[in-house]
Amino acid sequence: MISKLLTETLIQIFNELELDELFSCILVNREWCKIVVPILWSDPWKNIDIYVVFNTKYIGHGNIKKYILLISTYISCLSDDDRNNLKLFGIPISNLKPFFDYPIFLRYLNYHHFIFLINKFVFEKIGNNNDENLTKLIIKKIWNLFKEKCKKLNHFGLLNPYGENINYRFDKIFNDDDDDSFIINNNGSLVENKNIFKNITSFQCDGNLQPLILFKLGNICKLIQDIKIDNISQDNEGIAYLIKSQKSIQKLFLGFYYDTPKSGFIKIEKVLKGIDSLNQLILSAFKIKFFTKRESSYRELLR
Repeated sequence: MISKLLTETLIQIFNELELDELFSCILVNREWCKIVVPILWSDPWKNIDIYVVFNTKYIGHGNIKKYILLISTYISCLSDDDRNNLKLFGIPISNLKPFFDYPIFLRYLNYHHFIFLINKFVFEKIGNNNDENLTKLIIKKIWNLFKEKCKKLNHFGLLNPYGENINYRFDKIFNDDDDDSFIINNNGSLVENKNIFKNITSFQCDGNLQPLILFKLGNICKLIQDIKIDNISQDNEGIAYLIKSQKSIQKLFLGFYYDTPKSGFIKIEKVLKGIDSLNQLILSAFKIKFFTKRESSYRELLR
């Protein structure tokens, strides 16, 4: 058995390695495998923007297929009832259970990566990505799996890099979630229902996200230190509320359209005035005249 000190040292080393190097480490021995697998599955979508979206015409179908296997693996982690339910739709599912409970390792999740891959998965397995009912069913099953298993999510993203419509909008699945603070477990005991978003420290989204979603996230998330919001075209009070709700925000990126409203961003500006913990502020593609008060303070933060 590897000592705790050696394990911690190996974790630090493995976290600096590239994906291909990590895959090689899995094959060294069982102990290394147990250390590397959680690292690999903490961000299984890593580099998907590069390998799947932007370079698809150069790299061919193989890499897309590799990422589709992520969905197959998560489906294998579902309950027997859920997997049998998907079999009725013609989804080929192995009866073998995985060696690891992969969802518990998840630390980084971009919702649009998740939906994109499920659409590709349905097309790969069924030959028709227009089967909306099946797509929605898989989304809901795996989302519920994440809610149940993933207790240490650090990063959540709602940025859509794909330039195409993604089935099953986040507002639908998010608003379907219950807000009960406590649930009854299998033993009949009352336990705290820890929301999947409760402990996230990094968040990204598009500026046109519905304010109600941002209000709800603001009520759940209090520990976000790094926020990136891009493509802001109007003064969104949901954005202001999410920022204001954080206990100790450190880094804030706000990306604005050049064609900004004449009324400016009064609500967002008001929130920025009251942040004492911020040590990095990036305001991209905006007209500084909309942020007239405390302009010198913003410039100090930008240095």
